[in-house]
Amino acid sequence: MLLPSVLGALVGLALGGLVNLLADRLPPRDEVPAHATAPLTAPRALRIVAVEIVLAGTAVYLGLREGFTVFAAVNLIYISLFVLMAVIDIEHRLVLRSVMLPAFVFALLEVLFSGRIRPLDALAGFAIGQIVLTAFYLLGEVYLHFINARRGQPVEEVAFGSGDVTLGTFCGLVVGFPRVVPMLIAMIFIGAGLALLFLLVRLILVRRYEVHIPLPYGPAILLAATLLLLWGPAVARLFGAR
Repeated sequence: MLLPSVLGALVGLALGGLVNLLADRLPPRDEVPAHATAPLTAPRALRIVAVEIVLAGTAVYLGLREGFTVFAAVNLIYISLFVLMAVIDIEHRLVLRSVMLPAFVFALLEVLFSGRIRPLDALAGFAIGQIVLTAFYLLGEVYLHFINARRGQPVEEVAFGSGDVTLGTFCGLVVGFPRVVPMLIAMIFIGAGLALLFLLVRLILVRRYEVHIPLPYGPAILLAATLLLLWGPAVARLFGAR
């Protein structure tokens, strides 16, 4: 048990270093809109430590639970991708093509050859995620138009953007059908919980709250996908799925 834990920790720390490096170097500074700066961005040193701890802990957990198997490696790669996507979304409000394209390629190859889930289930998860999250995005655009028609100072960004549709569609492909359904439900509850937490922190620290502050929704999507990826049967049973 000690050897898998040590090896898992080393692998997780290495992946954490890679994720932190990519999170620093990938986002193009000239493409970050001024209004899209994250309202609460942790110091870089804190983010580096948090990423290392999360990925080292995940690697140790997967190593102890599944051993040195293909499925453990696949899950660890997905969690590393999720962490990278979440960090970039939180810090820059961006979903990068340079991250998403390789992620989609990896997911498609993994689904076709690993046997983790059936390819048809993965494609169904992809389709359902695309349809539902596109509807979310369109509703957000309608809301934005409605609000701006009645405000002297227009709102430039909604909480749920086109990048979130891409993230959710990718996660739908990863978890597949029918688990994409509890993933979407969990995403809503997690998003609401994170928004409430932000509200409470801002009220405590700043003692005021401004309406229509854009919050990154990507972490809620990615956290929901992580729950279904790591503990799919247990989480799915909570929502009546298999």
